[in-house]
Amino acid sequence: MKNPANTLKHLACVALFVLSGRVFAEVVPYADFEIRYDEKPFPMEGGTMTWRGKAVIPLTRDTSTQVIKGSGNFPFSYEARVAGCVAKCTANVSMSIEGKAGIDLVDLSVIDKATSASCMATCPGGVRHAYNEHRDVYTDKVRMNPSSPDPLTRKVSTPGPTLYYALLQDCAPQRDTPGPIDVSVKPGSGAWTVEKMTTLTLDDVRGKIPPNPKRVALTAHSFSGKLDAVIKTMPAKNGQVCYWVEKVSQTMDPIQVWIPGINWPQGSCEYRAIETHELKHVTEARLKLSDFSRDWIKAVQTAGLPRASKPAKAASAEAARAATMARIEELTAPLISTWKDKFDASRARIDTDAEYAHVFGQCPRGWR
Repeated sequence: MKNPANTLKHLACVALFVLSGRVFAEVVPYADFEIRYDEKPFPMEGGTMTWRGKAVIPLTRDTSTQVIKGSGNFPFSYEARVAGCVAKCTANVSMSIEGKAGIDLVDLSVIDKATSASCMATCPGGVRHAYNEHRDVYTDKVRMNPSSPDPLTRKVSTPGPTLYYALLQDCAPQRDTPGPIDVSVKPGSGAWTVEKMTTLTLDDVRGKIPPNPKRVALTAHSFSGKLDAVIKTMPAKNGQVCYWVEKVSQTMDPIQVWIPGINWPQGSCEYRAIETHELKHVTEARLKLSDFSRDWIKAVQTAGLPRASKPAKAASAEAARAATMARIEELTAPLISTWKDKFDASRARIDTDAEYAHVFGQCPRGWR
């Protein structure tokens, strides 16, 4: 039998750890804090100055308190050119980062320890002069959005160097909205537009793919349009980006109706008979586009595109967009082919010999 006294001691220890609030707390990697100068010369005191430097400081986060910490060194240099003289300085500042992670924003204190820069000035005639410059402790309090793709810009004075801060994460989960990705097809069911092409001859229309020597007009659609996506990115480590897809849309091309208006001008009996016939194809095209749209939306929503809750990584924002578009097009290409075949089949069901005889019979004086 277990000793009751030992059992009580064990429970007391467990309770002590629970009350301390540290049972499930741990310090985990949070992001890399990048600090850099833009390295572009700026005018100052009759000449120009250029500041150079870049450092990446790893940050950690306490999962219980959300406290963020990090430290490291930031080597930098600056160069002044005035009246033929060139002054070059090198420095290395010890830095520390302290802050706290919020729901959307992060409050940080970026602390520069006191630094001395070693400088050398060279003027025409070989005149050289060595000297040192001193910088006091400086704390920059900033509020940053980890999801923002743009670095935070800091400029202490004008003219003066521009400093950039960025949080480089390894595709950490972001706040997401419930449900599937927002996917839409425009103009939408019941609103598909029609474009009539009438500056054609009968040979033009009959030569359209697929050719048909009996055709007197043609209604067509590619079951495609202008594809667009709203893609969010944020800086990641090693110069890459994390990205996710928030919205996808496709604006469908108009339904095209090709009528040989050169042979039979608008207002003629032949034109009216052809137009009435093609309206049957337009009705079918609209029905097929509506059904296709539902399938297309479902296919894109189940394509496994990166979500905010699970971002993907790419070499750049351009690469992220290219990968997204390629994935959508790869997945929906068979769907487009299927619905084009369905529309072609509906065209064949309408364009029978009896239907053509009915069309030609609409004009009692015959066809020119």
